[in-house]
Amino acid sequence: MNHRGQTLVFFIIIIPFILGCMAFVVDMGVVTYKKVHLKETIKTVIEDSYQKKSKEEIESLLKKNEIDSNNFKIDIYEDRIRIEGYDEISSIFGAIIGIKEYKLKVDITGYMENNKVYFR
Repeated sequence: MNHRGQTLVFFIIIIPFILGCMAFVVDMGVVTYKKVHLKETIKTVIEDSYQKKSKEEIESLLKKNEIDSNNFKIDIYEDRIRIEGYDEISSIFGAIIGIKEYKLKVDITGYMENNKVYFR
């Protein structure tokens, strides 16, 4: 019995599926990394601007960190600062299936307690 033809057909069907799964894993890894980086950057911006509590200061710090402040809503209260919104990153392999970009949504509130900024 010769199974060469069956093996070839099997690999022709399976290889694109495996490569697609690997591309998806890489894309999700990049998205996860970028989201963690975005959250940490916003936390740093809140910490750095907490004493002044100026919306312009926060927007300036976001721009310095290459974050589009137009996509974020900044609320400043007496006891806390809240930044919510999203950032967009281009898809690497998702474009193959029609996903051109991902929106990374964040909602971070910073408040001061005992001269230290905490986050919710």
